Amino acid sequence: MTPNNHFQQQNNKQYTMNIPVILRTADQTRKSEVNIPYGMTGNEVIENAVDNWKLPKDVTYTLVNATSNHVLNSSQAVSDQNVKSGDLLSLDNTLTAG
Repeated sequence: MTPNNHFQQQNNKQYTMNIPVILRTADQTRKSEVNIPYGMTGNEVIENAVDNWKLPKDVTYTLVNATSNHVLNSSQAVSDQNVKSGDLLSLDNTLTAG
């Protein structure tokens, strides 16, 4: 992703506002300032990051607000989860014991 990237709209949803945040991978190898459309779900943010950064698609990811240390609900709108302008969101690999 490039700085100030706007995420793609999913399923023809229309968004009118954006939340500017910093998005990074948990290992901090990828980091970008992005504008998340108001109303976009955590899953949509994850899908866009995986596609734009060409991350492995066979991994389960969790979106964490590193500013507030809160795991975001992937099926809920990011804007409904107290994400604020300038927050640091981390795309973390979900590890499963086996």
